[in-house]
Amino acid sequence: MDSGPAGTSNHKALLFATNQSSFLAGYLSAAYSKTGVVATYGGMAFSSVTDFMDGYAKGVAYYNKVKKANVKVLGWDSAKKDGTFVGNFSDSAKALQISKNFELQNADVIFPVAGGLAAATAQNSMTSKKSVMIWVDSNGVIAAPQYKSVILTSVLKGVGTSVTQVIRDQKSGKFSSTPYLGTLKNKGTGLAEFYEFDSKISQKTKDELKRIGLAIAAGSLKI
Repeated sequence: MDSGPAGTSNHKALLFATNQSSFLAGYLSAAYSKTGVVATYGGMAFSSVTDFMDGYAKGVAYYNKVKKANVKVLGWDSAKKDGTFVGNFSDSAKALQISKNFELQNADVIFPVAGGLAAATAQNSMTSKKSVMIWVDSNGVIAAPQYKSVILTSVLKGVGTSVTQVIRDQKSGKFSSTPYLGTLKNKGTGLAEFYEFDSKISQKTKDELKRIGLAIAAGSLKI
């Protein structure tokens, strides 16, 4: 939602700290990867896209730090704030080629932050059987169940949660134009269930993800 013109009191921006949930997705990807290479790409270089990518890469870096590992991230450089982009959100052929190129470089987990182009990556993963992928914004297993066999998890943007909170605030007389920020703490963002991959993710990794999420929510882990 747009925050509206300056001074407008009946508009409220709904924002999401997707770098937090993407951090968890990066950590999960690093733990799951068999090749030691994971990847991400975006539709266009907007902050609403790069926040996901940067959080993802930092989650992998955190895994490397605590596990003394060396999992490589393709598609995003946190230091340079630059990465791989389709250039739009409609070119499925280019998204497919990017996905194939990542696989050629041994990536076995791919995180597309490109709206509907996630389907191109998912279809490639099903065809090649060389990778799995992470859905973005919504729960991919529910939104696109035909790809459930390759969806490791989904990074969720809690639009429903945020709208519900705004309605509650309005009803209780607490509404304000101060922007809403969806975080791990208020469940405005997070990871979806693992569904068909649940048995393939160790309980140790699940426990670590829970602890990391709580630390981010509490502010003791800064990302």
